[in-house]
Amino acid sequence: MKAVPTEVISGDIDRMSRDLTCEGSLKVEGSIRRGQRVRVSGDILVEGEIEDAEVTADGVITVQGGITGEGKGIVSAYGGVKAKYINNQTVISHSLVEVSEEIRNATIKADQRVIVTQGRGWIIGGTISAGREVRARNIGSRYATPTIIKVGLLPEVWDKLEGLKRKISMKERIRVQMGKELTYLQKLKEQEGELPPKKKDLLQEIEFLNGIYRDQLKEMREEWEFLENYLKELTVGQVTVEEMVFPGVVINILNSLRKIAEAKTGVIFKKDKDEVIDLPLPQR
Repeated sequence: MKAVPTEVISGDIDRMSRDLTCEGSLKVEGSIRRGQRVRVSGDILVEGEIEDAEVTADGVITVQGGITGEGKGIVSAYGGVKAKYINNQTVISHSLVEVSEEIRNATIKADQRVIVTQGRGWIIGGTISAGREVRARNIGSRYATPTIIKVGLLPEVWDKLEGLKRKISMKERIRVQMGKELTYLQKLKEQEGELPPKKKDLLQEIEFLNGIYRDQLKEMREEWEFLENYLKELTVGQVTVEEMVFPGVVINILNSLRKIAEAKTGVIFKKDKDEVIDLPLPQR
């Protein structure tokens, strides 16, 4: 077996450095600073922090500090992401995301699991998506911080559902406006017998576009109905809270919602038919 070479960076990758592409693995004996781009075909070990940077690896990304910044960074790994904390960043993993202290106001997308059970073990704010499970010691806060937890589907499927919902809503609004313009022009035609050339052309254009939007909406609604029926047949996905979940948390399991109205301790959330139920966490 051929050994995979590891490139070692002594110190930070910062604005004085070039963007880095590395065949093999990478060890950074410092931090990856704001605005930097790093692409590695193997694993990445960062002894400091990743701060508002674009970091991608085909292997595992391990950050001994945290992944933090002002919301401009994207960290993506095929093999998984491990960090002490994640703050206000986007992290994408085709495997798992494992955090030892807390995830705060972040967007997390993991194909398998998101695990935050060591140290403080806290998820506060943001949107956390996982294909199989989100597990944390605590989710939310006593201040009812809005926190969305989604499980049961690959993050890309969640994105497709939300994108489809937005498109349907947008086209419905456009059709409502078209309907008002059609009504006005048709009434004007009835009153005057014949429309001026410009208004006549406008009427024909709106009728044509209205038909296109009607057909597109029909296709989108059929796709939405198909996906909803598909979700009803699935049972995978759970949210495990070892200590406390607070009001302000919304749990979405396979598109069935549960808004937490009162704090609960030691629970597992699962989907039962069309509802999200909670079960007591088994004692170890």
